[in-house]
Amino acid sequence: MVFIIIGLLLIVPISSANGFDNLKSESIILQLNNTSSSHILSNSVYNLNTGEIFQTIQDAIDDIDTKDGHTIQVNEGLYQENVIITKSITLRGVNRYKTIIQGNGNEHVLNISTDHVKVNGFKIQNSGYQKSGILINSNFNNINWNYIVNNWYGVLIWYSSKNSIEGNKICENEFGVLVFNSIYNNMNWNFIDKNKNGIDMWGSSNNNVKGNRIINTVIKGMLMGQSTNNDIYWNNIRNSTTGIYLWSHSDNNNFYLNNFFYNSLNAVDECSNNWYNGDKGNYWKDYKDKCPNANRIWLKGIWDKYYEINGGNNKDLYPLYKPYLRSNLNHLLLNLIIYFKIVIQCIIDGIILADNHLIN
Repeated sequence: MVFIIIGLLLIVPISSANGFDNLKSESIILQLNNTSSSHILSNSVYNLNTGEIFQTIQDAIDDIDTKDGHTIQVNEGLYQENVIITKSITLRGVNRYKTIIQGNGNEHVLNISTDHVKVNGFKIQNSGYQKSGILINSNFNNINWNYIVNNWYGVLIWYSSKNSIEGNKICENEFGVLVFNSIYNNMNWNFIDKNKNGIDMWGSSNNNVKGNRIINTVIKGMLMGQSTNNDIYWNNIRNSTTGIYLWSHSDNNNFYLNNFFYNSLNAVDECSNNWYNGDKGNYWKDYKDKCPNANRIWLKGIWDKYYEINGGNNKDLYPLYKPYLRSNLNHLLLNLIIYFKIVIQCIIDGIILADNHLIN
């Protein structure tokens, strides 16, 4: 709690009245006194490393002077384009509600086809049928602090590994996140709301799904097929028709310290999986309805009777008798950390930019 309070105090001087989603370039990057620098910062798309200005995001990426490791900053506005990233760059929007990349409804809005790309601070929308807001077909990418809305797939990870999807709002898509034939990816601390399906995995293993809020899902909060050895923990899964559904040889996955609230069915497991870790399982809102005669083991924080998972022979042997609070606190704290990392990097870039203009 101390860290949270300190974080909230630190937010005040650097964020606008609308909170820390309003990452204005003028308030984060150092104000420059000379008029040429101020003019540059007010334009739409800007390569922080070369000083060049562009009208579209794709032009900035494709420019011959844009190299691996460069940062492309995009100011507030509507950018009607389908962007293909072929260089290892940082692509940064200044406000994840007002820096909007809008697709044409027929293609992926943002297609990442090379490794080591960072994308943060955008609203990404309108991919169209069976296309994605963000397609990742590469490795070691970081997708943080974006608002991904109204696409078929919010994020599609396709035959890829070691990508990080963290601190995003992923809302009102057909599928929030689909992980297809991919390994060692992290889907952490995201707010996944009002999608038809939340997080789906197919043919994927050794992925982490941690600290997400998966709520108001029309069909399934999580769906897993032919996916093994994944760790799913510290998530809140609420108001779904089915919280988690496992089928088609999705075995040896680990579910623990998750909170299941007000789902029509909390979990259906047709395979063989682990619903506890050590002596701690998950919190089930309907536990007392299913086990009215159970007693609490106070010192361990669990019930004395197992919770039976629908669909097969799986059981949570150590169901929690109250929600796992740390998942909520960590969700808040980790989102603050992600935010401050972005702000600090913006400040560093602003100092570099100021030095470059003084030299010139």
